[in-house]
Amino acid sequence: MKHLKCIAFVRPTKENVELLAQELRMSKYGLYYIYFSNVISKQDVKVLAEADDQEVVREVQEFFGDYVAVSPHLFTLNINGCCQGLNWSTDSLARSTQGLTSVLLSLKKCPMIRYQNSSETARRLAESVRQTINKEAALFEFRKTDVAPILLILDRRDDAVTPILNQWTYQAMVHELIGIANSRINLSNVPGISKELQEVVLSPEHDEFYANNMYSNFGEIGNNIKDLMDEFQTKSKSHEK
Repeated sequence: MKHLKCIAFVRPTKENVELLAQELRMSKYGLYYIYFSNVISKQDVKVLAEADDQEVVREVQEFFGDYVAVSPHLFTLNINGCCQGLNWSTDSLARSTQGLTSVLLSLKKCPMIRYQNSSETARRLAESVRQTINKEAALFEFRKTDVAPILLILDRRDDAVTPILNQWTYQAMVHELIGIANSRINLSNVPGISKELQEVVLSPEHDEFYANNMYSNFGEIGNNIKDLMDEFQTKSKSHEK
């Protein structure tokens, strides 16, 4: 497949670098364009350069997107169970640090870091992010603003009420009752559902009704669904004529 080009967008993990190096040693494609979702170390770049004996790599860049943007106001790192007991697990702390620094770099923000003083978990994450910013200081040299941005780190374990409350907005209800994962809803367990509806994409970019109502409460949703159905029936009758 030497006539084809390969575009790779991956996280800069040790495993991914090793897999890329293996691919370059026995390259299947004519040219390679490699993009990493976070900062890649000079040592890892050296590993790739040494593996590129055939000089097929044309571009290596960092595009900071080491997180999942759920909406314009919300992102997730898709981490389940980040603590062991009351302390961070090593892998989760590293992943959370990487994700937060990637968000800051993509937004071009070098913030003041504030954290919940009563939480050792929040303190460790704040310190880890601060160390990364200091280590990669050249990447965080953004134009200063009149009001410095703030990264505020809180410990949800001190919020005992919110997890037991029922949600009343459209997006939150769907996530609580059915579950949304990467803007997808799994309906395969619904009896008699057709194959094409077993997994549904719920995205404000492609669903106008969802975009207009994702933050609406239960009462508003009922009225808006009725209006939508009335509009649909009116259009259907006009087409029949």
